[in-house]
Amino acid sequence: MEKRGVPAVVVQRREFVNVTQNAISGFGFPPEVAMVVFPVGLFLVGSDLAPLQHNIDPFIQGLTRWAPKTQEGKTMAPPPPGNQRKRLRGKFFRDESDLPEETVG
Repeated sequence: MEKRGVPAVVVQRREFVNVTQNAISGFGFPPEVAMVVFPVGLFLVGSDLAPLQHNIDPFIQGLTRWAPKTQEGKTMAPPPPGNQRKRLRGKFFRDESDLPEETVG
């Protein structure tokens, strides 16, 4: 959403901050994200949502002033020629798993 010009803030519980950062990294982005963190009690059914109202400033900061520390992504160079991966011809892995090494490729 940020790349489309729509600011976003993740509302997360403390116990899942690392999980969220790993998920973001899994999509190829830096693990930095505007995030407002609350204790788990806020996320339970019937919980008091007053902490959201009392902590509106972090949301505003995340939507208006937050910027990632990492400004550029890193690119990976393709493997050098001659360092090709082997290609399997079988429809399923088990089709070639018993073949001698020299027949795979």
